Amino acid sequence: MFVMVRVSYTIDIFFSFTNEEDNYKLKLLLQVKLNLSSLEDIGDDMDFCLKLAKEESVMILPGKAFHGTKFLIVEG
Repeated sequence: MFVMVRVSYTIDIFFSFTNEEDNYKLKLLLQVKLNLSSLEDIGDDMDFCLKLAKEESVMILPGKAFHGTKFLIVEG
């Protein structure tokens, strides 16, 4: 089962429920919109993700990996 909840214009929450051998699992994905006009030297979501990985050792997916630009995908 897959459920999306729109929290605001900038955040969507996706829930995915799975049942593997009677072991229920919940996955949570956050889709967060980037405000690129407030960031210096950042061209797009891919650029932001690469710089974040290089400078802070934090890995996140750019929105381009799923459907579009100016979004980040965070899994928890």
